[in-house]
Amino acid sequence: MGDIRDLAVALVRSYTLTSPEEEGQYFLVDEAILSKEIEAEELNNSDVLLDIGAGFGFTLDRTRKLCKCIAIEKDIKLYSYLINKYETDHNVELINDDATRIIFPKFNKVIANLPYSITDRVLIKLSKYEFDFGVGILPNTICQNLLDPETNKSKLGIILNNFFSFDYIMDVPPSGFYPSPRVTSKLIKFSKKKKNYIQAIMSKDEMTLKNAILRTHREMLASTKNGSRGLLSKDLEKIEDIDNMTLRQLDYRKTKYFIEFIKNDIGKHFNA
Repeated sequence: MGDIRDLAVALVRSYTLTSPEEEGQYFLVDEAILSKEIEAEELNNSDVLLDIGAGFGFTLDRTRKLCKCIAIEKDIKLYSYLINKYETDHNVELINDDATRIIFPKFNKVIANLPYSITDRVLIKLSKYEFDFGVGILPNTICQNLLDPETNKSKLGIILNNFFSFDYIMDVPPSGFYPSPRVTSKLIKFSKKKKNYIQAIMSKDEMTLKNAILRTHREMLASTKNGSRGLLSKDLEKIEDIDNMTLRQLDYRKTKYFIEFIKNDIGKHFNA
């Protein structure tokens, strides 16, 4: 642990990252936690691992020996360090961009040690991609709503539990990072659930709720012949008060109501 921490301290100073906390840049420096995280990925040489927020490459140093790695790093100083280190490594592809804005290359596993300020946006984005599973370190405030759907009190938790199964691996204390964040965290694993009509509707979060339902219904009729032609606009009358809104515009209460509605009132039209 000391070796990685000493290296992180030296690199932060060398690359003049004078206030990494302000950017949410916390570098995992605990060898045991890092090893546990990589072990949970169950990597083999046929995998393509997406590393979101690669930092100084402490994870890449290990995973590149096991599989193909695609590393995304927004900070140009960190990216320049990674380029110097891995530019001749054919098992590493580096991308200097904002993970919340780009289209991800094809991958089947993901590791995400993210700035906590973008954790929710990246998880929502990942819900729209097909992959096996991922691991990541998330703040406890988010984890408590993901790991226990029955007591969840957040919109994020409601949405993500329809796309992923979340499993607790271990606690991560602030001392596991440099610099140390003010919050405690958890290492968790998230596996994609089988694709269904609810996910298809919720993925259309740029459309109005009514149009998202109708579009998904038409898509299922066209692709799987698995829908019922009985779904009409009148079936959606119960959401008249919010039918001009998108999923992104709903608060926690209305999101919960909407999902219950499509499960209980609309689900029969999808035969799912």
